[in-house]
Amino acid sequence: LRATLFARPAAKQGTAELSFRLATDTFLVHSRSSVKIQDGCNNSCSYCAIHVARGHSVSLPVREVIDRVRMLRASGQHEVVFTTVNIAQYRGEYDGAYLDFTDMLALLLKETSGISFRISSIYPELVDDRFCEVVSDSRVRPHFHISVQSGSDKILAAMNRTYRAADVVRSVEMLRRAKENPFFACDIIAGFPGETEGDFLRTMELCRACNFAYIHAFPFSARPGTAAAAMKQKVPQSVARRRVNQLSEFAVQNKITYINSYRGKVVRAVAETAKHPPVPAADTAVVNAVTENFLHCTVKCRRNVPSPGEEICVRIVRPLEESIRSGAELDAEAEIV
Repeated sequence: LRATLFARPAAKQGTAELSFRLATDTFLVHSRSSVKIQDGCNNSCSYCAIHVARGHSVSLPVREVIDRVRMLRASGQHEVVFTTVNIAQYRGEYDGAYLDFTDMLALLLKETSGISFRISSIYPELVDDRFCEVVSDSRVRPHFHISVQSGSDKILAAMNRTYRAADVVRSVEMLRRAKENPFFACDIIAGFPGETEGDFLRTMELCRACNFAYIHAFPFSARPGTAAAAMKQKVPQSVARRRVNQLSEFAVQNKITYINSYRGKVVRAVAETAKHPPVPAADTAVVNAVTENFLHCTVKCRRNVPSPGEEICVRIVRPLEESIRSGAELDAEAEIV
């Protein structure tokens, strides 16, 4: 049974073509477009069914990534988000060879201009000296969402993850040296089978050590057919929910602290939809914008109201604490400069 559950996913005919046929770069009305560059996964994490549902890792060829980015820039886009299942497994064909994500991004920075790149999610094993050198470029957004799942090495081993807690800390420390005060976020599964209070405390210690400004915390949910679904030592849902709440409360305060560290500072942002149309008498409008370090802001504007997708510079005024605590999308108030 274990051999079957942890078997390397089989290749599927047509997977590469079907994986990239529908992508949001098709819809040029989006203020921030995304390009899906990788799908599937060669890992066999014990809780995850992706490797069964989507098959082995497939990657968009490098030249096609470059062409799609150029098309987006020509349409007026200023930011593109790279989406993947496992970015560490990106291997894009290029002139008869294969480039990993780091080398692809370096080439993309060289062959394009006027557009910035946001990485949707990274794995600790992706982060090395070369990666940090490439992402230090100002066109790479200072925002990193790390797939962590647990701060306990015992639980990470039970999950069949390919890294340990020390690798996460190392990755964050290296990225902090590469980018000035970046926004760090992570995913955490609370209540994985066998997770003790000691294991959870190690997860909290990891989150404090990395100073995550956002934590996507969720309780373990067994997926039929996965190895984790058959594991004993189930954690009661009430305990898992309490741990999720503890992680979320920590993250809320950290996000407020992070935004306060940017008070009065000017950052680049991409304008989104107008919340209110301009009022002729007051000659003002309010738009939403997402900053380079992934703060969702409400921005007061006078006279020239930016169009969705337009890059602007904003000054952070204050965190919107009630909005953050309620789980609403807006994080901060800002003003256009």
